[in-house]
Amino acid sequence: QGRTGPCSQAIIEAGIKRVVIGVIDPNPLVSGKGVSALRLAGLEVAVADDNPRFELQNEIYSKFIKTGSPFVLAKIAISMDGKIAAGRGVRTNLTLAEAKGEVYRLRGEYEAIAVGVETAIVDDPLLTCRSPGYKGEQPIRIVIDSRGRLPANSRLARSARQTPVILAGTESIPKRKREEYLELGVEVLDCASANDGRVDRVDLLSKLADRSISSVMFEPGATLGRSLFAAQLVDKAAIFIAPLVLGSSKAISMIGDGDPLDIRFELARCRRVGDDVMIEAYPVNTS
Repeated sequence: QGRTGPCSQAIIEAGIKRVVIGVIDPNPLVSGKGVSALRLAGLEVAVADDNPRFELQNEIYSKFIKTGSPFVLAKIAISMDGKIAAGRGVRTNLTLAEAKGEVYRLRGEYEAIAVGVETAIVDDPLLTCRSPGYKGEQPIRIVIDSRGRLPANSRLARSARQTPVILAGTESIPKRKREEYLELGVEVLDCASANDGRVDRVDLLSKLADRSISSVMFEPGATLGRSLFAAQLVDKAAIFIAPLVLGSSKAISMIGDGDPLDIRFELARCRRVGDDVMIEAYPVNTS
């Protein structure tokens, strides 16, 4: 028994006569034991045929149990011409209230929310779930910041003692900055450096997995987004499209500039959220 007790015993005690199971628990410690317990108690048990729709209902848990790595969602808001900001360092509001409410709902489903330091500086976000009536735990806030650039007066740093903030950095962060973050309650997590000197994303996810963090929602800028997609670390994308065109040569594209990535997606759902459109899709590995 882990964080939650076995539902099989509760089902037996409730007097339920028939149970239909969509997916057998992938955890080898418990896999199939619930089915056996139910049948021994005289219940009729039917196990559904292998169907990916059932798997998707529990995709975070399934990914973490099977691979030991957190499930990664990339949430990105773009204009109709595929831009995320009017220019570098320019705070740009694209989506409206209904879409922002959907983002809050998504945050409540993930254990951690991560942004790059550029986003943390320009947007100065709180990265909390502020859905009406939400009573769950707030997600851990993560800032990917290789050199310790997060301002001490940022909303993230100032609220670290109320809701945890992890600054995922490297050994390049000066001692004085580390001491400053410590006084604010910001935890500095040293990660390996990638070839470009930035935080190695794979090492970061590994360190989060060591803490039993099973899911991370990234709200990336262009640089972080490109690195996540290029390394095939994204399990699912939630793209919000605002009905506007920025139309500027200075505007920043969804995943910046660079060599072609050739990423294809399997569309899962497309729906209107207020005046915006939300697309949920799964990257398909074409390599």
